[in-house]
Amino acid sequence: MLFFCIFAYTTEYYPTIYETDYLLFFIHIWLCTYLSSQPICRLQHYSVQDGLAQRSVTGILQDRHGIMWISTWNGLDRFDGYTFRNYKGHPGDGSTLNNNRIIAIRENASGDIWCISHDERLYLFDTSREKFLDVLASHEQQSRQSNRISRIYTLPKGVTWAVCEGGHCFRIDESLYKAKKDEGVTFYGVFDQSLKGNSVMDIIEDADGDEWVFTTKGATLIGTKQIDSDFPFKYYLSHAGRIWLASPYNKLASYDPQSGQVTFRDIPYPLKHINFLQHWSEEEIVLGTNDGIVFYHPGREAFRKIDVSSPSHPSNFIGKIYRDRQGDIWICTKSPGVVRYEEKTGKCHYFPSLTKEHEYPDHIFHTFLHEDPQGQLWIAPQGGNLTYYDRKANQLKHYYTQPDDPSTRFAPFVREHCIDNQNNL
Repeated sequence: MLFFCIFAYTTEYYPTIYETDYLLFFIHIWLCTYLSSQPICRLQHYSVQDGLAQRSVTGILQDRHGIMWISTWNGLDRFDGYTFRNYKGHPGDGSTLNNNRIIAIRENASGDIWCISHDERLYLFDTSREKFLDVLASHEQQSRQSNRISRIYTLPKGVTWAVCEGGHCFRIDESLYKAKKDEGVTFYGVFDQSLKGNSVMDIIEDADGDEWVFTTKGATLIGTKQIDSDFPFKYYLSHAGRIWLASPYNKLASYDPQSGQVTFRDIPYPLKHINFLQHWSEEEIVLGTNDGIVFYHPGREAFRKIDVSSPSHPSNFIGKIYRDRQGDIWICTKSPGVVRYEEKTGKCHYFPSLTKEHEYPDHIFHTFLHEDPQGQLWIAPQGGNLTYYDRKANQLKHYYTQPDDPSTRFAPFVREHCIDNQNNL
């Protein structure tokens, strides 16, 4: 099977994305087999010598057609599996892109690419016309005020929200904007009370197409629903025909779309923080908390909790969880390493992070857990480099970029990862 594995990693580390000056971008084209729990791979590395526009890579995504898009400090790259094509602004070419350092990208519902530049401006790259559009330019000319974009949220219905550093937002109806330039952009903020709070935590679209803007002062709904609460919810989950909301501050509630009322559930544990709310099974939902994994069964209104801390692994702060195909739960916490919890036996097994090949003292580790189509479990643990789980040996092992060449072997730390349309890493 041919598939892509994409990692961005560095030989030196700098504290922020803006200062990552020696970033190399590697696309690993794998011809993988599953043999004795060892990933057998043929690797091909792509860098500036192969057509990548610049070695500082800040984002990667795969669009609906399988094309890879890479944001760099020298524009936006398109990679079709064979060649790179670079898009950027040149002096005098009439492009609206004034800064070729792109720090974040997202694909929208129509296949265009949203970009945030280094100077925190928002651009839409129209993939059919191969042109950058400065979406907020007309609004800024009218208001005589510039906006610094910090985040973008793309919704399935063809709406994108741009969150500004000051807390206000712009809602962009993309089809209307492209059909009638300068239309379809609406301002939202606390100034005109169109937003409940000026600190946005998340924005989602529900199954009815209504939009939820979660702020620290309560949720603002765009659509037919209303909510009779100003509680600062952050997490939304539709499960078994019901809507569940959770806040970072130890609160879980159900929401009635007909009445708009919120009903809280008393969590029977002295928790301080909820880190995520997820679907777990047809019967249960799961909360990652500062003190273990909490499961809730709405039908029985029953809670249960799993603790993963131990003398060798002191943290019980749940950052990420993943259930593999054998039914085991893998957990990343604040402590280095990873924990495997066997649901059948109730036992926890701690795997420490391996000794790092290269030290990155200021690095904020990007953790992930993923099982590829061949059944290989890949782990970027807290405090460690890229590893895979050898089931036969029951241990983590470093993944080396060039395993057959001892003079160049090193296991990269991961700054970003991408799961493609075929569930490959």
